[in-house]
Amino acid sequence: EMLTIPGGWSSEEDGSRRQNTTIIQADVSQRVVSTMSHRCASFIANGSMEFVQDDATSLTAFEDGTIDAVVDKGMMDALFCASRPDILMQVMKSVNRVLLPGGIYGIFSFSRPEFLLKQLLEPIDREGDDSHDGLGFKKRRSRKELNVNKALWKDVQVRALDNILLYRFQKADGEVDDFESNGGSRSARIARQKQQRMQRRKQ
Repeated sequence: EMLTIPGGWSSEEDGSRRQNTTIIQADVSQRVVSTMSHRCASFIANGSMEFVQDDATSLTAFEDGTIDAVVDKGMMDALFCASRPDILMQVMKSVNRVLLPGGIYGIFSFSRPEFLLKQLLEPIDREGDDSHDGLGFKKRRSRKELNVNKALWKDVQVRALDNILLYRFQKADGEVDDFESNGGSRSARIARQKQQRMQRRKQ
C-alpha cells in the first residue's frame, strides 16, 4: 500500500494501474475526500484506490508498520515556508510510525536541502537558548542533542529531478516481532484497518 499526503485534487491514476498496489490518499478536508471519491469511483471499486480523511500529523486511520511507502505532494514545502518546524516534526514522526521497517517516505520539494533538512532532522531550538560561538553563529547541537527524528531514518537521499527535488527517507529497520506481536500478521492488520476506515466513512 502507498499513502499520499495530502490527497488533494490529484487522482494518481497512473500509479493506481500498478498491479497489487493500493494507493491511499489522505486529506484533512472532507470536501476533498468526498469529491475525489466520487471522481475516482471506478478505481475505488476495483480496490486500487482509497480516499481517507485524516490529519498528517497523527494519521490515526493507520496502524503501526502497515504502509510500504508515503509520498508527500507539497505539504512539507508549505509548512516549511510557513515556518512551522513543530508541525514538520509531527508529520515526520507520524509517517515513520505507519511505515514498515525499511519503508520509503518521498517528499517532492522546491526547498534546498541545506535549509529543509535541518528543519526535518534537527531539533527545534529551545526557548531561551541563545548560545553562540566566537563568530556570532549559533552553536551546533551535540550528537546527543539531535532530535530522535534523525534516528528514525537509516538513509536519507536528495535527488535532483526536472525542476524539483526528491527527498528520499528510508525508515530504520526494526524487529518484525515488535510490529506483529500485538496485532497478528501484517496482512491481517492491513485488512483490519481498511475495514475500520470503511466503517468510519459510513458513519
